[in-house]
Amino acid sequence: MLRSLVGSEMCIRDRTKVKHLVKVYKSFARVGEKTSRPCIDYHIHQNECGGKLVRYMDATMGKELGRRINTATVILDFHNLSYGSLFGEAIDIMKDAWDVDKSYYPEGMHRLFAINCPKMIMFAYNIVKGSLDKRIQSKIVFCNPDQTTETLLQVIDAKHLPKFLGGECECEGGCIPMEKEGEDETGDGDVLTEEITIPAGKDIRKKFALEVGSETAWEYESTTEKDIEFSVLFVPEGADDSKAITVVKPTKCKVDSGSYKAEAKGDLTIVWCNKFSWMNSKTLRLRAFQIKS
Repeated sequence: MLRSLVGSEMCIRDRTKVKHLVKVYKSFARVGEKTSRPCIDYHIHQNECGGKLVRYMDATMGKELGRRINTATVILDFHNLSYGSLFGEAIDIMKDAWDVDKSYYPEGMHRLFAINCPKMIMFAYNIVKGSLDKRIQSKIVFCNPDQTTETLLQVIDAKHLPKFLGGECECEGGCIPMEKEGEDETGDGDVLTEEITIPAGKDIRKKFALEVGSETAWEYESTTEKDIEFSVLFVPEGADDSKAITVVKPTKCKVDSGSYKAEAKGDLTIVWCNKFSWMNSKTLRLRAFQIKS
């Protein structure tokens, strides 16, 4: 995806892979939340930053251009997009983002250019078209690869358009940063949601070494609508497993959350057990983490 502010010296640009992006958003969604929630938070942040940039460009360049700058042109580049990118979660995120735009930023967009479009883009657009206001629909322009450069140069100066789109802009390091899979997207303290499948007859355990006064929290839900046996044990330092303190006794349930604050130094073990099932695996979305004091 590429975003550009028409008539300004500054562009907002970013590009990423759809499946990788959805995977990242899913890891940041808390247990029980829609995958789109982190995406919408980021989308709103982008809109607010874009709005401030538009106002800044209006104040600094409006007089020079002889007109007000109060909207932005958005470019969505579908180069190399495949049918595999048009899966349910990606389309749901797109619909939720457009719902936010039409409800809270209806006049922030001057025009949207969907460029380098394969035919399947029209198929995807027809799925979500009904949720868009007629006025927004009128602002969307679809361009196949042969039309892209000619169409963009009609509304964006060549010096502001990246060279790979037919313009003259060649930013140091590339006009659009490309996010690489496998890079660490998290900072210190980020807690990611995991999606884990537990085979029949198996269990998974997460162990935390706790100091006096330190606290560990957990939350999970079964995405397969099947119970999982859940328990939490604390073993004080120097004691064997027979001296374990039961924090949460083994209980079959689909969802649970809680925390434990250590009164002594030791190890806390959180267990999700599927040993009672001979045939059915269980898929969980879970987070287990130490709370920083």
